[in-house]
Amino acid sequence: MINPSDYFMCDLVNLGSIDPRLASIYAPEPELGGQKIGITAQFLENAHVYQQGHFQFAHFNRLIRQTLHKIGFDISKGVSVLDIGSGFGNTVIPMAEIFDEAVIIATDLSENLLSMLGGHAAKICPDARIGAVCVDATRDYIRPEAFDIVVGSYILHHIIDPKDVIAAAFRALKPGGVAVWFEPFEAGFAVLRTIFEDLMAAHDSGREGMSKELREFLWRQVRDWKTRSQPDKPIDLLRRLDDKHLFTRHYFVSAAKAVGFPGAEVFALRGPGPVFRDMVNGLLGLNPLSNDTLPDWAWERVDYWDTILSPDLQMDLIFQGTIIMRKA
Repeated sequence: MINPSDYFMCDLVNLGSIDPRLASIYAPEPELGGQKIGITAQFLENAHVYQQGHFQFAHFNRLIRQTLHKIGFDISKGVSVLDIGSGFGNTVIPMAEIFDEAVIIATDLSENLLSMLGGHAAKICPDARIGAVCVDATRDYIRPEAFDIVVGSYILHHIIDPKDVIAAAFRALKPGGVAVWFEPFEAGFAVLRTIFEDLMAAHDSGREGMSKELREFLWRQVRDWKTRSQPDKPIDLLRRLDDKHLFTRHYFVSAAKAVGFPGAEVFALRGPGPVFRDMVNGLLGLNPLSNDTLPDWAWERVDYWDTILSPDLQMDLIFQGTIIMRKA
């Protein structure tokens, strides 16, 4: 049985002593009753809705295996894993499946999401050594140099200052350890923003076939990407936003070096081939609209972008990326 206290420098409290529904979820004693800054209702009282739209265990199992193979990590050995922003377990459950003897500390600010993680673990990998801790990972509670791997899946873009979490990962890693992040990138979404603005301009010039609901959806996406790409966003805005950032390769290399890593490797989470139609299809799938709500002339404009960019440039144009940071 895993003892999460072995990996922390402060006393942990089993939250089941406060609320029986949270049994086996721990929290640092200094954090009890503290304000949760920067996390919104999407991950707290609406956690069940968030889970329904983001359940991807099989996807992340493939993704993590591919990533570990790419960096030459031996999955046959037992490892200690710190998962940051674990949520309901999109990366925790796959890590438990991939590493038979892994010890995994799953952390998140949402007790509700960690409770869901416990339910999934009991059903899918009941023998897994997983400890759930409700903690702000940027705080200096985690024992230094205790972990072989740190994993963070789509967590940094939710953090007010992502460099704080990267620094926490550096402290937590043993020498020779590796941090693996999966995050959205500005470059790809900047082109999508241009495409959507072009479609809206064409509609305003007389092209027909886009409903009011579709136009409003496109504008919401444009405003979201524009906001997340702004440098030096006001702190009050960051606290209100669920999705706070889009990243660049330069950001991760600079942030990694600033906290002690030698640098960062970045690569795209997609293979070669046309990208923009797939991305637009995927985005439309997030909205209660069918794909045929985009008229033929609009799809032609989307497809045009796949014809003018070389395959190499398409691979460099990252929408969703993997970031690797190795501790010397």
